[in-house]
Amino acid sequence: METFKTSNGIEYQFVHGLEQAEEITDFRQTSSCFNAHEVNPAIGCDFLCRYCSMYSQYDKEEHVPVKIYSDYPNYLRDYIKKHKNKENLIFNFSPKTDAFSLSMIESGMTENILKIFDEEGVKYYILTKSGLPPKEIQNLLIKSRDKNQIIISSGLPNEEIEAVLEPGAPPSSKRLEFAKFCSQSGIMVTGIVAPYLPIDDDNDYAYKVFNRFLNSGIRHASVQVLKLSVECLNRMCKLLPKYEQRLNQLFDINNAKSIEWKLPGGKTVIRYYADSSYLEKELKKLKLIAKNMNITVSTCKEVCININDVNYNAEAQQRGYNCVGFTKY
Repeated sequence: METFKTSNGIEYQFVHGLEQAEEITDFRQTSSCFNAHEVNPAIGCDFLCRYCSMYSQYDKEEHVPVKIYSDYPNYLRDYIKKHKNKENLIFNFSPKTDAFSLSMIESGMTENILKIFDEEGVKYYILTKSGLPPKEIQNLLIKSRDKNQIIISSGLPNEEIEAVLEPGAPPSSKRLEFAKFCSQSGIMVTGIVAPYLPIDDDNDYAYKVFNRFLNSGIRHASVQVLKLSVECLNRMCKLLPKYEQRLNQLFDINNAKSIEWKLPGGKTVIRYYADSSYLEKELKKLKLIAKNMNITVSTCKEVCININDVNYNAEAQQRGYNCVGFTKY
């Protein structure tokens, strides 16, 4: 194992071999999820999001050092070649790290993975909070633009809150530069509103987020509502005391449905769903605002059931978008 630091001082490690690396799997969080194969060449993330469902459940920081598996590209190529109909494969770059974070870029891992996707001619999509990546990565994305999609996560109300909850990630102004590059380069790009924080009553939040999407070329937004552990909810309330009442209203732990969630390394944690009645009001309001702005929205099929609106994604589906805002080719 070799240890390095990114240009902004975040530590990452190169791990040789694949011991404890996660296998490429059929990516389905629930039985209703669409079919994709999750690629995860690293464990950890230097964006350090405080609400992260993968790592931020405990007092101990488990994001860093990021462990990057140097042999993963060969494993990925072999996996693809074993499939007779590889043109039907769709890869999801795991949300357990960010493909365009500095550790992934500066280690060379992202470039290696994207080259394999391009050379093997497979489809892929990547969810990110990154700013515009380096030129060599841009060129690879353009080269595969008929087979890829970038999904930009930019759903917090302002950059002050982003600095608190997403301290290692670029601000939304930088992320939307990436979105604009994609839209101008013919790369499919969509947006994700996550975590969903209902922090106002005058709809200023919704208009602000949707307008910045529109200005960067995004015409579809996926509303992803987090499932939080007690520890994670308490951490967010402590970091954002002004919004504690609204957060506790959205995540009523005493009455909420729960799910056991497996974290990297084998730990498990109990996470809680958002309150369905409160969520129903907020998501339907969001959809109406989006419709008036000529934007489509979608959300997880499980959420659609919880808010008593199984047709919530209907308009988005007509345009080819699924729950997470991915367009199937």
